[in-house]
Amino acid sequence: MLEINLSKKHLKWGLSFLFLLLFLFFLRPLVAVPFGYVGIILEHGKVQKTVMGEGLHLRVPGYQEIVYLDCRVHSLEMQTLASSRDLQTVNAAISLYYHVDPSQAGELYQKEGISFEDNLITPIIQESLQTVSACYSSRELLAHYPQVVAQSSKIITRRLAESHIIVDKFNITSLVFTSPAILSQLLTNRDCSQNIGEFAPLDVSFL
Repeated sequence: MLEINLSKKHLKWGLSFLFLLLFLFFLRPLVAVPFGYVGIILEHGKVQKTVMGEGLHLRVPGYQEIVYLDCRVHSLEMQTLASSRDLQTVNAAISLYYHVDPSQAGELYQKEGISFEDNLITPIIQESLQTVSACYSSRELLAHYPQVVAQSSKIITRRLAESHIIVDKFNITSLVFTSPAILSQLLTNRDCSQNIGEFAPLDVSFL
């Protein structure tokens, strides 16, 4: 009689353990947020203000969905066209290092989704550089290269911060002018040539 009771108890424990495994496997109430990421909580598709930090968390199966957003530092290299004050077209190569503010990642995701680099960051860089370059002539873009970078960085940093993206480093690494005659004048200008050497890396050329 005792052996039968023990067998039934073992069977009950075994079935309970199997049920627990099936529950964990199919419903997945536990989520692990990787290093450098945050977990954005969606409740019936609605983004919540609170985010999950790194580590193991519980979620409500069937009610909560977790989207992982990378908050590590990212690099962006891009080309953009701008016009100087004297209406010369310049192709600028941009280098940007940035990361998402982890505490505000939910709001960023709600407004821009996962593709915020293409939908938000790239247009802001293009618009900001066009705004700054329009204030300088071709010669001044080189003669005042540090100011051009600083002003562009200030505008980009402010505008991205409004969307909870933090700029770690910004630089203009090359300027390509469309007119070789203009480039020749720029390179023979003392102020321009000094700035090219002093504030390298800046590659200056023409199409």
